[in-house]
Amino acid sequence: MTGVLTESQPVGEERPEPAAAAAPDRSLRRFVVAVTVALGAVTIPYLWVLWDLWTGGLHGLRSVAPANFYALQARAMFHGHLYVPPHSLGLEGFIHDGHEYTYFGIFPSLLRMPVLALTHSLDGQLTAPLLLVAWVATGLGAAGVLWRLRVMLRGSVLVSRAEAATYGLLVAAVTGGSVLMYLAATPFVYDEDFAWSVVLTLASLFALLGVVERRSAARVVWAAVFIVFANLDRSPTGYACTIGALLVAGWLGWGRAGRDQRRWAVPVALEEAALLDGMSKFGIFLRITLPLTLPGITVAAILSGIFAWNDLLYAFIMTPSTGARTGPVVMMSFLGGYIVPWQTVMACAVMICAPVVVGGIAIHRYIARGLTLGAVK
Repeated sequence: MTGVLTESQPVGEERPEPAAAAAPDRSLRRFVVAVTVALGAVTIPYLWVLWDLWTGGLHGLRSVAPANFYALQARAMFHGHLYVPPHSLGLEGFIHDGHEYTYFGIFPSLLRMPVLALTHSLDGQLTAPLLLVAWVATGLGAAGVLWRLRVMLRGSVLVSRAEAATYGLLVAAVTGGSVLMYLAATPFVYDEDFAWSVVLTLASLFALLGVVERRSAARVVWAAVFIVFANLDRSPTGYACTIGALLVAGWLGWGRAGRDQRRWAVPVALEEAALLDGMSKFGIFLRITLPLTLPGITVAAILSGIFAWNDLLYAFIMTPSTGARTGPVVMMSFLGGYIVPWQTVMACAVMICAPVVVGGIAIHRYIARGLTLGAVK
């Protein structure tokens, strides 16, 4: 059977049959199943940590002091102002015109207001439940961003079961193998603040990607709402969301939107041609996709390695023993007291920088290609 090629039909394919036309639905179904299984698997250890189940009881409303900042702020907003009762915030409060305020954002307080309007018994006890809500929203937000990127980059190409499994593993890593699990261990206001900053950043990114994908008034409004909420949180992630909105606005203002303006590192037509030649999907990945994307992978690995090599905080926390320490931690150990051995510090700095410089010179061609990958149409 021969097919008639149309503008929207990929080269080398016949007119899609009903089964092929249902590929987007099959892709979405596989994606949803993979993400649901991943979130279900991670829910057990997360609730175990959040609810303190290892002690033998269920503590769904447990909290770690301080836990009442947002409740105080919500009660204040019920009365039409933001100042709280005097001396109720300790070091986290500041005085202005004789009133005590907190520098914490009002977004978590807004979430509490519908509940606190009905009862006073839950004041200071909503941190753990809202951490759970933020965790679920993080999983959904990560899945939404992942799916939107997949649609933008791959279109209606069918999601294989292996690909769907990798998406599920990625969502599981975000929700169960990241700092979110640590935040659940100590449910106090600081950790809740960080948890909501992750949610609002993902929501803003999802909305901004939607604007880039297909502009509409509703998508622009939703992006603005999420970015405003992100800036009403204490964490500075709202600034990043605002910068992202400005970048999207500039991209659209310069007429760079639309599928015809996109630049692909690996065109889908190459994969389709390889499939017509009888190559397997793994062979396509190994012989076509991987060589073409190797510069980008190399740059990502180099930057990640540099950040890890120069990191001080996590290296200091994770290596308490003097028998195994990274360079920055060793160099910091020389600082202290009233005398700083600058010769030793500078020698240590040279030893830390040398591998990065030598490695950069050795693979500089990959860096140049990786940074410009997809820049030429």
